[in-house]
Amino acid sequence: MERTVERCLDADMRTYSAHYWGIYGAAIGFAILERFESVNEAIDSGYADHANGTFEKIDTEGVIKLTFRKFNTHE
Repeated sequence: MERTVERCLDADMRTYSAHYWGIYGAAIGFAILERFESVNEAIDSGYADHANGTFEKIDTEGVIKLTFRKFNTHE
C-alpha cells in the first residue's frame, strides 16, 4: 500500500488526466501493478472487476494498460 501511495505522489498526474480521473485512476493502476506481473492477468483479475464496480466512470482496463505500459518494471 505504501508503495502505491509513493508512486501516485511521484507520478505526473497529466498521465492520468481527466479521462482516467487523475489520482483515483493512478491509485487503481499502481495498486494493481504492484499485485500482478502481466497486464492480461491484471485485467482478468477480480481486482479489476471490483474497481470497475466501485469507480464506474473510470475506464479500469484503460488505466491498467496505461500503467503497465508506462511504469511496469516486472518485464
